[in-house]
Amino acid sequence: MRMGTTDTPRVRTRLAAALAVCALPAAALVGASPAHAADSPCTVNDQPSATGTGTPGDDVIVCDGIVNFTVDGKGGTDKITITGSVNKSGRVLGGAGKDTITIDGSVNGGQVDSKGGDDTVLVTGAVFRGGSVLGGAGKDTITVEGAVTKSGSVLGGDDDDRITVDGAVVDGGKVDGGAGNDVIAAPNVGGTGENSAVLGGAGDDTIMGNDGDPETTDDTMTVGGHAATADGGAGMDTCVTKDIKNGMTVNCEA
Repeated sequence: MRMGTTDTPRVRTRLAAALAVCALPAAALVGASPAHAADSPCTVNDQPSATGTGTPGDDVIVCDGIVNFTVDGKGGTDKITITGSVNKSGRVLGGAGKDTITIDGSVNGGQVDSKGGDDTVLVTGAVFRGGSVLGGAGKDTITVEGAVTKSGSVLGGDDDDRITVDGAVVDGGKVDGGAGNDVIAAPNVGGTGENSAVLGGAGDDTIMGNDGDPETTDDTMTVGGHAATADGGAGMDTCVTKDIKNGMTVNCEA
C-alpha cells in the first residue's frame, strides 16, 4: 500500500474548490450588503440607494450629506429627509402626492420641488446662491428658517400656499406666492444688497411680518433699507408692511 496523497479526481475537485474560495474578495465572503450600504448616501424604505429614487407608492427616503444628485420621490405620499445641503447640481423632487420634505441644511444653488399635491417643505438653513424652493400645484406649506438671499427664491405655485421665512428676504432674494390666496410672512425684505421682493401673485393674498408666532396676523413686515418691493399683485390683497428708505409696497387694498 502506498502512503501519501492520492491523486484522484475527487481530491482534485476538492482542491480546486478550496482555491476558488480563497480567491474570492472579502466582500463576497461576508455578503455584499454592508459594502453597498457604506457606499450609498441614501436609503429608500430602509434599503440602500445610490441616489434616493423612490417608487410609485409611498416612500421614506433619507439621504445623509451634501446632495449633488437627483433625489426623486416619484408617486405616492413620500417623506424625504436630507441631512445636509442641496448644492448647485442637486435636486430634490417630491412627485405627485402629499409629500413632506425636510432639508436639514441649506439650499445652496440647488432645487427643491415638491411638485403636485398639498405638500410640506421645511428648510432649516438658507436658500441662496440661486437656489430655489418650488411648491408646485397644491396647497403647500413652505418654511425657511434661514434667509432667502443672494438670488435665492421661494415660489409657492398654484393654489393657496403658506410661505414663512424666519430670516430676511435680502440681497436679491425673492418670495412669490403664485396663483391662489396665499399668506406670506417674513420679518423684512430688502435689508441689504440688491433688489429683493415679496410677491403675492394672483389671488387674495396676505403679506405680513413674522414674529415667530403663527397665530398672530398683525405682524409688520419692514420693506426697504436697500431696494425692496412688497407687491400684492392682482386681487384683494392685505399688506401689513412698513416702508422705509428705498422700500415700496404696491397693489395692496388693505
